[in-house]
Amino acid sequence: MKVMTVCHKCTSAPGAAVMMSGDLDNDLLAICTCPNGHRFMVHQAHSAPEVIYSAGVRAFAAGFYSESVVTLSAALERAYELFTKVFLLASGKAIADIATYWKDLESSSERQLGAFCSAYFCATGMPWRTSPDKASFRNKVAHKGYIATREQAHEYGEYVTAGFNVIISYLKTHYNDAFLLYLESCRAVVYRKLEELARRDPSIEFGFAGTTAIEWNGTGYEQPTFDSRVAASSSMINQLNC
Repeated sequence: MKVMTVCHKCTSAPGAAVMMSGDLDNDLLAICTCPNGHRFMVHQAHSAPEVIYSAGVRAFAAGFYSESVVTLSAALERAYELFTKVFLLASGKAIADIATYWKDLESSSERQLGAFCSAYFCATGMPWRTSPDKASFRNKVAHKGYIATREQAHEYGEYVTAGFNVIISYLKTHYNDAFLLYLESCRAVVYRKLEELARRDPSIEFGFAGTTAIEWNGTGYEQPTFDSRVAASSSMINQLNC
């Protein structure tokens, strides 16, 4: 997916931003080049589930409804993973041990869901309610080639957004220190890649990027709705001209 950010070398005042874009990889990194030739390795300052969610919203905004359903489903599954890992970290487990534990679950989405449901219940005292109808719909789209309509994809987007609102908001409200510590541990690979690239290309610089299209509980932002995220992403698509 494409990301867009400001070139800090060219932008000197609000309202005079010079934008640049690049293609994001699995480490949430993108090599971006501005119109004046400045190159940055840009890291998305969000968790992976939030970034994947943004990709699903952008697919919907661009009219790719089945693709949106599949991507939003993946985002929700990664939100389950994020919650479980942050909860375990907040409970005193070491990051390396959590990684080993989760690796044994990677081949089974059912086991991952079970781990999340247990962690969520321990954290909140409330059971996590899944929707068999939504799961059936997602499987039809992902595995049987069912072509989703706009209305169906929109309903699924609202379902995923509601789940995100609960999961991400709870983490940032109750486990924010562990949440930030987990994100920093994920960035270790980013810093290693930066060092490697800097040795090969000293001209490239490093920067962070974020987008209000995927902002949860940030200062000055209300809890998002699917429609508000679609509107924000539509604006981004227009700016990227893609």
